[in-house]
Amino acid sequence: MILRFHWLLFLCYIWILQDPEISLAVILLAGHLPSSSVPVLSRSCLSKLKKMTTETEESHYGCLLEAKCKWNKMADLLELLQEWISAGFRGGKKESTAKKGKDKRKSVTFAEEENQYGPVLAARYLTYLITHPVCRAGVLSHHPRELIQIQEQLQKSMLHMGNRLDQTGDSLNDDLLTQYFVMYCRLTLLLQDQAQEDFDGLSALVSVMEWAEDKVLPHINSGGVEEEGKGQRKRSVTSSATKHDLCGQVLKSFLQVCSNCLLVGLGTPEFVLKLSNFCRNALNADEKFLLLSDITSCLYHVTEFVVSLEEESGEQSSVVVDLLTDVLMSAQRKSQHTTDTEKAIGANIKGPVTEILTSVYNRGGQQTMKQSLTAALITTVMDEMTQASVKDILEGVTESLDSLPPVSSLLTGVISKKPKILCNFLEELEYRIKSCPSPDLHCLHGCIHLVATIAKCKPSSSGLHECLVAIETHFKILDPPEDEEKRYVYDNVTQKLEECQKILNRS
Repeated sequence: MILRFHWLLFLCYIWILQDPEISLAVILLAGHLPSSSVPVLSRSCLSKLKKMTTETEESHYGCLLEAKCKWNKMADLLELLQEWISAGFRGGKKESTAKKGKDKRKSVTFAEEENQYGPVLAARYLTYLITHPVCRAGVLSHHPRELIQIQEQLQKSMLHMGNRLDQTGDSLNDDLLTQYFVMYCRLTLLLQDQAQEDFDGLSALVSVMEWAEDKVLPHINSGGVEEEGKGQRKRSVTSSATKHDLCGQVLKSFLQVCSNCLLVGLGTPEFVLKLSNFCRNALNADEKFLLLSDITSCLYHVTEFVVSLEEESGEQSSVVVDLLTDVLMSAQRKSQHTTDTEKAIGANIKGPVTEILTSVYNRGGQQTMKQSLTAALITTVMDEMTQASVKDILEGVTESLDSLPPVSSLLTGVISKKPKILCNFLEELEYRIKSCPSPDLHCLHGCIHLVATIAKCKPSSSGLHECLVAIETHFKILDPPEDEEKRYVYDNVTQKLEECQKILNRS
């Protein structure tokens, strides 16, 4: 009778484990018990994880991973992940087990069938382990050495991606390589955050930065089909479109990791300087503006780091100002295409730029940075407004700052919300106009259009009248041009000066 009862319990147990939902609930509950209390379940977790596929939902393998972490049974899983990663770098080919110098003898061995999804599952399991608090705390506290070994193993992804971009015949999957690279960077940051002994994560990230600049940036503008030789059929080991996508994924992921590094307070002035130079080089190389929004977001974290320094540093201040100037110049180049592109600029960089300016101007101190930043914004706006006049796209003055060219619209929209910042902006604009030795007609047209637009939106702003007087003073020096096109611009300036004066008189 007892044997029958045990047999019945065994059948019920088998039935329970075959139902995914019930099995999931049982594992979740078992995770709160010692592994010795559920020996069968604790021993079956690894075999279940081995048999997962890429179609398996995260909730199914996630509960198994959390249970193993709670039981401190992660050593065998981490070893399995290293095997799967090695298989991923081999392209799924089986590792040769033949040993030279050994006598060939007949023997019976039991080889476990490899999971073809193992390399992809390794990336997914690792991602879960380092992003979920229970698992992250468990593996970091009990298995830091194994994580460092995996991190060193994942570093090979850079070599393989370099081979892919250089077309040296590496046939590994781009998505898998990107996942391994991202995991390498994230593990590097995580291990640095935990202050592991003899581990220098920042130096590793700087090495990645140098590798990306040398191996990835040169391919970021790849497009079209490469031609092997004159008179030969066009072909490509790695198509240019694939190169472009691979470069984009790699650089975007790396910039995100660097932002997170600064966000959690792991940056140093030296690291920030190197990151800023890397971002500036990337902006100059990126002719398709693929990285503009990502670099702008990264700049926000650079700015937060710089303004949090106890002592103001001229070198660190210039890092923010120079990089923001390059970002705005890149945005200007991007805006020279279509109206849709101009709207996309605001959507892509408006948030980070707003946070950057707010962060600098709202902090006490940092006077050098504030002055340099205001001067850089004036230069950017005046250049864009002048070019808009040259291209004859400055129509009538409206009551909306959105009618200005895209970058000027973005900057004045942010600045106008803070009266004190707007006042400083207008004071710097007045000084810049007065100090101009030989004003250009198009420059004056751009300035009066800007001032008149601000006057319509914010008529009581301090500094508008002074700017108007400075423009009028320079404009009176100019003789009416005989050229028809220049005469048209001259008449526009005259009309907008009168309109701006009327607006200010009413206020």
